[in-house]
Amino acid sequence: MNARVKKQYLLKPQHARTNRKMRDLVDQAVTAMPEVGIRKSAEFLASMHVPVEVAVRALVYPKRRRTVTPPSYRRR
Repeated sequence: MNARVKKQYLLKPQHARTNRKMRDLVDQAVTAMPEVGIRKSAEFLASMHVPVEVAVRALVYPKRRRTVTPPSYRRR
C-alpha cells in the first residue's frame, strides 16, 4: 500500500454507521439477548436480513459495541 492510499485510508472514519434501521435492529437483539438467549437473538437478526458478519460481531461481543474510537487525526 503506497503512502497516499494509506493516508486516505487512515483519514476515513472506519466505523461510521450509516444504516439507522440496522442499528436499531441490532440494538433490539442485544438488549433482548439476556432474556431470550443468543440463539433467538440471532434468529431475529437473520429474519430481519441483517448481514451475518454484523450479527455475529454484535452478539458475540456486545460490550465492545460503540467503544471503538476513531483513528487519531493529529499529526505526529
